[in-house]
Amino acid sequence: MRLNVLFFIIFFFVFSFFITINLFFERSFQKESLDLSHKELGLLTQNLAEKLSFILNIVPQKYSSISNYLRSQGNVLKIDKEFISSFFVKDLENLSGLKVEFVYNYEKIKDKESFNVETDFSERKILYLLPFESNGQAILAQISISLDEIFQKNLKPIKLTPKGHAWLISKEGTLIYHPTQPGMIGNNIYSNNPICFKCHKSFEAEKMILKESIKSGYHYYYSPEKLDKVIYYAKVPVFDQEWILCVSIPYDELQSAINKSMKLHSLIVISIFLSMIILGTLFYYINTKRIAAEEKLKFYALLEGIIESTQSKIVVMDKTYKIVLANTPYANLLKRPKEEILGINFFEICPQQIEMYRVTLKELINRSFNGEYSELMGYPLKENGEIKYYHITVNPLKEGTEITGAVLTCDDITEEVALREQIKEYANQLEKLVAKRTEELQAEKEKLSIIMETVNSGICLIDEEGTITWMNSKMEDILELYKYKQFSDKINICELFSKIGDCLNALASTQFVQEILVQGQRKIFQVQITPVRTAEDKTNYICLIQDITDLKLMEERIMQSEKLQALARISAGLAHEIGNPLTSISSYVQVLKEMDLGDFANQALEIISKHILRISEIIRNISSFAKPSKGEVFPVKINEVLEGSLALVRFDKRMKDIKVNLNLKEVSEVLVDPNQLSQVFINIILNAADAMPEGGDLTIETKEEDGYVLVSFTDTGIGISPENLPHIFDPFFTTKEKGTGFGLSVSYSIVKNFGGDILVKSQIGQGSTFTVKLPVYSSQGVSA
Repeated sequence: MRLNVLFFIIFFFVFSFFITINLFFERSFQKESLDLSHKELGLLTQNLAEKLSFILNIVPQKYSSISNYLRSQGNVLKIDKEFISSFFVKDLENLSGLKVEFVYNYEKIKDKESFNVETDFSERKILYLLPFESNGQAILAQISISLDEIFQKNLKPIKLTPKGHAWLISKEGTLIYHPTQPGMIGNNIYSNNPICFKCHKSFEAEKMILKESIKSGYHYYYSPEKLDKVIYYAKVPVFDQEWILCVSIPYDELQSAINKSMKLHSLIVISIFLSMIILGTLFYYINTKRIAAEEKLKFYALLEGIIESTQSKIVVMDKTYKIVLANTPYANLLKRPKEEILGINFFEICPQQIEMYRVTLKELINRSFNGEYSELMGYPLKENGEIKYYHITVNPLKEGTEITGAVLTCDDITEEVALREQIKEYANQLEKLVAKRTEELQAEKEKLSIIMETVNSGICLIDEEGTITWMNSKMEDILELYKYKQFSDKINICELFSKIGDCLNALASTQFVQEILVQGQRKIFQVQITPVRTAEDKTNYICLIQDITDLKLMEERIMQSEKLQALARISAGLAHEIGNPLTSISSYVQVLKEMDLGDFANQALEIISKHILRISEIIRNISSFAKPSKGEVFPVKINEVLEGSLALVRFDKRMKDIKVNLNLKEVSEVLVDPNQLSQVFINIILNAADAMPEGGDLTIETKEEDGYVLVSFTDTGIGISPENLPHIFDPFFTTKEKGTGFGLSVSYSIVKNFGGDILVKSQIGQGSTFTVKLPVYSSQGVSA
């Protein structure tokens, strides 16, 4: 493995060095090739310019030679048309291959003419004017050559690249020849002719070439065809004129020639590179195979050592089921030497001969070839004539990440199988016992549940913090009554019964009575807490809660009745003992008032008289309380008595800001003394008015319910405090500054005397409701 890594590191550095050298060489070669191309194309342009100059300057050169010769001979030679044609026209046609036009004029010399060359761009000709002098005569010959013919034969064939071409311009900037823009010939680049700017935005490159003083060179420029081009130029002297020959070639076409040579170089480099890769890959493959073979030998040697060190019967096979390794315990199972079973198909010597079990075993082995682990418990094999049971496990054999076979392990579990059968039998027996006991417990649970639901007391199980963990339906009713259950699913009973929290640490059963006032209702509960230990060694508590409100109220009424009876006896004696002396005092006061004893005495007697009247009123109330009388009772309609009572108190100053709301339903008659009942109603109405000194609402309702007529008086006054509520019917109990404490006690006695009752509900700040409850009268008598 280390050798492979070292090989790849060396190969990477060699390859990187090779690529770097190649890139450097390519760039250097490309630059040198480009410089060489510039030189070659520059020489080619210069040679073409020299050739063109030679053709255009043949006539001037020959004319100069002949003129010098004639002058040396004294201008006596005969100059005629044939002479000029043979010396000029034919030689020019032979040398240039051009068709030459010749015009000959013979006339007497008037003014000395000189040789001249004219370019006629409109006729596309170059004119040579050849003046001669012979025997005093002037001969003027005119030779013309077609410019198009010159350019067609010498410039148009010049096409170095597909888009490269040659064109000609004069030193003054006039376009003489252009193969692709013939319409522009004759135009000057220095003029502002719009036609010149149809395809050119500017002529900066051309102007720069015209300004150059060197004979030849090249320039880069961006052509109208939106191509980067190179212009190679050379000057063409024509007699006294100077033309400039330009050859323009796109830069990418210039590069293409270089790229062709580079392709060959790249092919050579790629060939060398591929050869190196192939050789490196071949070396790596051979080396990897060698290392893999060595690793495999080490792996099997290690595996053989491992399987020989265990008592389990182990065999290793490849994917063709041929055994490649087996330990001695497995060979002993087959009763063959270990070396003899190697290379044999596993199923040929498998000790299991039952086809069904052989198929199952083959399926497990095939699954291990897919990378799955399999096992088989209680696989039967016959060994020495005895059936034994084995635990077969089949695991995939992995060499690296490749699965190459399977490893099969056999462990004798005959004793374990026998033990499992015994355990299974015991489990069946235990299951039957548990089922029977479960039925018994279920029956006991149902009995207990019936008892719990039948008991008219709330029963719940709470933990050490007071949280309810179980409750019966009666307990749910208690919580629902006080709308306590809606607050949370996790209910803490200590929040409702505060004294329970003090009993949670007690080791013995604890009992107490607690009063709870919710929404104006006074409820009395008897609570018993009994600790129990749980299986987790924690302490829970059974809480028994019984509503004893009615029982307590009955006890209070009995005590109240006994107290009233005792008070009545005392009051009767007290009224008799006080009444007689008070009568004497009243008589003497009346006598003294008739005597004129002075202002102070008269005022004092008036005060004494008022207090005597107050004492008389108290004695009369005591007498009424001590010896209540039913008066004259007969069936009456209670709504009429109520309306009459309201008429009596309507103009009382205490009723000034009181709004009375009546909701009187049709009810049955009651057997009462209407005067005494009116006294009860008036007393309750005025007490309600006293509870609303700033004004308020008084709602009076009548209805019939369960054999009783109910008259309720609901005010919006200050309410009665919970501590005063149990004592409001006691004689002499009052919260008013000038009250006697007999109003409600007398009213209570009157209603009780009629077989009825007065019920009270009150909340501080929200008001009170007094309900007078009287039995319905029937022809058979008062209903029960």
